[in-house]
Amino acid sequence: MYKRQGYTTELHNHLLPSIDDGVGSIEESLQAIGSLASLGIKKIITTPHIKADIYNNTQEIIGTKLAELQSAVKKNNLEVTIEAAAEYYLDESFMRQVKGGEKLLSCGDNYILFETSHVDESHFFIETVFELRMQGYKPIFAHPERYHYGFNNFSILERIYDTGVFFQLNINSLQGYYGKDQQKQAKILIEKGMVDFVGTDAHGMRHINILEKSIATNEYQKLMASGKIMNDKL
Repeated sequence: MYKRQGYTTELHNHLLPSIDDGVGSIEESLQAIGSLASLGIKKIITTPHIKADIYNNTQEIIGTKLAELQSAVKKNNLEVTIEAAAEYYLDESFMRQVKGGEKLLSCGDNYILFETSHVDESHFFIETVFELRMQGYKPIFAHPERYHYGFNNFSILERIYDTGVFFQLNINSLQGYYGKDQQKQAKILIEKGMVDFVGTDAHGMRHINILEKSIATNEYQKLMASGKIMNDKL
C-alpha cells in the first residue's frame, strides 16, 4: 500500500538495535526492515531517542550502530537504504545544544525531528524552534496527535503549527492504537491540513504488524490523496 500511494521513505522509527527502547537485536531490526520493504519502503531513516539522562546517544554511538545495521542489511540482500537522524527530546539540555550551535542529527535538507513531554507543553518550545530555524534547520514535530495537552485545547496545536514547524503523524494513530483521544486528534489534523510527514514510530514488529490495518483507513487514504505528504523529499 505504501508503494501504491507513492511514498517510499519511512521517517521516525527506532530500528537501530539496543540503543533506546526500540528493537533489541540486529535480527529484530532485519525482520522489521524486511517487513517495511515488503510494503514498498525503499529508504528508512532511523530516529533513535536522544534524551538527557535516559538515552544519552551521541552522533558517534548512532553512527556506529548505523554502520552495523547497514552492513547486515547489505549482507541479507535487503534492497533498502538505511540512514540515521534522531528524535530529540525538547528540554533544557536540548535547548543548550541548540543555542550552543552544536551540530545536530538531521535528515534530508536539514530536517530535524523532536518531541516534547506528552503531558506538559514545553516552556522552551517557541524559543527553541526559533533558534533551530535561525541555524538553518527545519523542525519536524513528532506525533502531535499524541500530546495530552492538546486533547481539550486544539488551539495549542494550531499555535504550534503556526510557528512554522512541520507535523509528523504516527500512522497507527489512525486506527486507535494509542487511544481514542489520539485517534480523534489525528483525524482533526488531517481535516485541517496540518500533517506534513507520516511515520511508523516502529519500536519493533508490534507496530509494523498492525500497519496494514492502519493504512486501510479512510483517513490514511485521504491523507495520501492530498499530495501534501513530504516523506519522499527526505
